[in-house]
Amino acid sequence: MKFDLGHINKLVAVSVKMESDGYTFHYHILKLKKGEIFPIKSEKLVPDIRTLIKKISKKIPVVLHIHGKGILNRKVNYQENYRHALLMNARLEDFYFTDYIDNETVYSSVIRKDTVREVLELFKDQNVEVVSFGTGPFVAVPLFEFTGKDAITVDSTLIQQEDGRIISFDRSDEYRTATFIGEDQFSHDTVGAIALAVNHFYPSESIVLPEEPDVYEINFKEAKQKNVFYRFAYGMVIFFLLLLCANYIYLDHLNSKIEENYQVLAEFEDQLAELNTLSDEKGRKEKLLEGSGLLNRYFLSYYLMEISNSVPGDVTLDQVSLRPLVDEIKSRHKIEFNERLVVLTGKSKSANILDHWINDLKEKEWLATVDILDYTYKKNIGNFELEIVLR
Repeated sequence: MKFDLGHINKLVAVSVKMESDGYTFHYHILKLKKGEIFPIKSEKLVPDIRTLIKKISKKIPVVLHIHGKGILNRKVNYQENYRHALLMNARLEDFYFTDYIDNETVYSSVIRKDTVREVLELFKDQNVEVVSFGTGPFVAVPLFEFTGKDAITVDSTLIQQEDGRIISFDRSDEYRTATFIGEDQFSHDTVGAIALAVNHFYPSESIVLPEEPDVYEINFKEAKQKNVFYRFAYGMVIFFLLLLCANYIYLDHLNSKIEENYQVLAEFEDQLAELNTLSDEKGRKEKLLEGSGLLNRYFLSYYLMEISNSVPGDVTLDQVSLRPLVDEIKSRHKIEFNERLVVLTGKSKSANILDHWINDLKEKEWLATVDILDYTYKKNIGNFELEIVLR
């Protein structure tokens, strides 16, 4: 289904009754929704065009049905140039024809163009788009299928059908009864306008309406452009309202979170103060150690710290020997220490774990060599002795 932002789903069906002293207006506002047509608002006997326009919206296009004085209803055979048989001694260019084609017969309502143009000017002066026009009772014939009856009254004209064909039409002031279309009841002088609106939503091939491209087609395009503008404007307003609402909800959420965080901070204020104190103390002690030189790379304490930090969880150290003697102590001999040698003894759960640790140690830049002096595996425990030479 093609999306059309300017599609017309509302119409004002206006019935214009021509009388000797002017016009009387009746109207119905109809809406097309999910394939069905629903009446929204209606009123009869509106006395003038200004009052009518106040009651209907200029945003909604209008279909006009004219009835009353000055309209000629005729029946002729359906043939080429059948309209000449309707007005044999008149200029066809001076008239509008609204026809209903019933197989081989045409039922036509004729009205002077000057009369219609006077009515159209009234709506044009009020900036209302008239998108369709018709006259006479025959436009209502397609409504028979919605009435469930064989007779319908339109503009004081009684039209009767039999087996889906018109058998008679008769005009009389006695025929002023209401007509039920579906579950809704309509006055006889508004049925024609309703039929035109229905025909606009669902055109019938049997109905031939007056053609006036400079009026109806242009007004139809303008009405669609208005719909595009209004729907786009409403859409943007709704979008920004939703955006504002979303921002408001988000800001409210942020404020709630800030409040919660403040409460949490208040609860842990003492802990934070203690952490700050410990952090300051740690900084002072690190500076003290740095000043003493114990963390210098040339002190054994540095290497011991590095070795202890590298010991995996499955390895335990039993003994660490630093700076072992080069020779046994003898009297009158200088005691010499091996300054770069560290001997480690301990236990490992497996040889693989020990190998991985040794490989990690070999990656240290301060280490020269690592040698395994002894390794025995008893009772699921590996006992080892390592010799580490520092750079």
